[in-house]
Amino acid sequence: MHRDDRGYRRGPWWDIACWAAAMVRELTEPGAERRAHPDGLPTVAERVPEAGRGPIGKIMPLARYAEVHRALVEGELPPYLLATPTRTNGLLDPEALVERLEGYERGGVEALPLDLRQALLRLRRTVTGETAARAARLTGRAGRTAARWLTDRPADPETVLRREGGSSVVAGFVFPGPECRELLGDLLDARTHEESCESLLAVFAGYREPAAALLARGPGRFAIGDLHRLAAAEGPAGPGLMLVLARFLLEGPDGGAALGGRRGGSGQEAGRFWRPVGWTSVTAGEEAAPAVTVTPRVSMRLAKKPARVLESSARYP
Repeated sequence: MHRDDRGYRRGPWWDIACWAAAMVRELTEPGAERRAHPDGLPTVAERVPEAGRGPIGKIMPLARYAEVHRALVEGELPPYLLATPTRTNGLLDPEALVERLEGYERGGVEALPLDLRQALLRLRRTVTGETAARAARLTGRAGRTAARWLTDRPADPETVLRREGGSSVVAGFVFPGPECRELLGDLLDARTHEESCESLLAVFAGYREPAAALLARGPGRFAIGDLHRLAAAEGPAGPGLMLVLARFLLEGPDGGAALGGRRGGSGQEAGRFWRPVGWTSVTAGEEAAPAVTVTPRVSMRLAKKPARVLESSARYP
């Protein structure tokens, strides 16, 4: 056995560097993976940590590296990936996804399942009639799935937040149908790890409410950059986003807000939500949400365009 083959037998691989090294080796020494496993290749599940064992902002990229590595080993690597963002904030333009799928169909290329899933999670919600018509002409499995999202997008999951143990917030999600659950279910179920807004939106750029709900569970303080990132992402707002905003206003150094006539933030107050004009009902555990009064200075800051969003496309494998 080649002395470097020992690394192939250890798992799971938690470091992206392991996947990068394995791909480089497979490219420079074709067949290295099969030689290291004469009795059969390990599955992706054996190489990637279980979804519940780590932050989704880490598990999802690892799973995508594993999928690409497997395709490389099996000689089925596509010429390009579908999910590469077209916007610096991680979003993917519908026109670009359709163009990429048209190229796949012309070349007889099969989409990688997790790559397509990530593309749908990043997909922008504004679709032109021309793009929808082009999507409707796609005939492959991946093309038909994308056309469904572009012409009749399934409803988003509903966020349910509740308090546990004083300041702890537990996020739950109600999925309106099987397509929504298939796309988001295992990524949202039983999430317990604290994650940054940046890493969450690298996965959920087109679904900011679930990302905000996961973000809101942690005890950390929010920065104005987090609000900029959430504002630049897409998807309907809900209790998760409202809670992030309320906590920022209460806890941030530039908050300038009064919640129920008080300043500062106890665990109980942090579990309440801002109810802007137009929201008729928001659930915060068992209590209704009092309004947060926002000063003009804070309102102007929140209205500004993001000065800086996720600049590096290297964050999006």
